[in-house]
Amino acid sequence: CPYEIGSDGICTDSLARAIEKARSWVDQGLVRYVAASTHSHIVGATLAKESDIDSMMLRYSMSHKDAAKAISLPAAIKNKKPVMAFTTTRWNALQRGHDDWNGSSDKLSPPTTAECLSYALASSPSVEIVLHSARDEEELLDAIGNLSTNMPDLDLQKWEKYGNLDWNDDGFDEYPEERERISAS
Repeated sequence: CPYEIGSDGICTDSLARAIEKARSWVDQGLVRYVAASTHSHIVGATLAKESDIDSMMLRYSMSHKDAAKAISLPAAIKNKKPVMAFTTTRWNALQRGHDDWNGSSDKLSPPTTAECLSYALASSPSVEIVLHSARDEEELLDAIGNLSTNMPDLDLQKWEKYGNLDWNDDGFDEYPEERERISAS
């Protein structure tokens, strides 16, 4: 992903041509909107500035939030780009719990699927849609039935704390250049 933009923070020629081609389909009436999806929040921030892109799809959850909040979501807000959040449950790991949470003296329960989705919607004004691949009909109905865009501050704080636990078992929380940018700010 990061190679899609130059060191100057501008889209590479090939990416710019792809965006231009997609926008031509809107102009021809073949599609209604152009959206861009990326795991890289640096690329997301660059794409948010592109006038030919109507919306963004970004990796965002209570455990994948630092780079999003520092880099791509502010750019989406500034450029009035709605965001679709994906991996809001961290591939269902968030609902399974974390040893440092489940083993605490408070015996805190992990979030439900609905709480994971609600966190993404409630914690950033740019997130307007969450994508979720329910494991079964019961999970889907529970998530939809308990979804909220107005999560109380205490719940937001609790899930922020939960998301701050060490989830980096896959080495893919943020790209190295995103961690560098977060550390520098």
